[in-house]
Amino acid sequence: MKRRDLVWLPAALGLSAARAQGTGAERPPEPGPAPPLAWPAIDRFELGNGLEVVLAARHKVPLVTA
Repeated sequence: MKRRDLVWLPAALGLSAARAQGTGAERPPEPGPAPPLAWPAIDRFELGNGLEVVLAARHKVPLVTA
């Protein structure tokens, strides 16, 4: 048996067992309502060297895009 066969074999056996047991659900549940979306305020300013800066501050997410 090759190494690649050993990788997918346990996954295939697990999937077969899960299908055999069944979950009792005939279709997935309906999605819930979308959460409210609040856009951050956008600030635009220019640095002393002429570079334009567009800032959308979100203090909950530490993210910087340049």
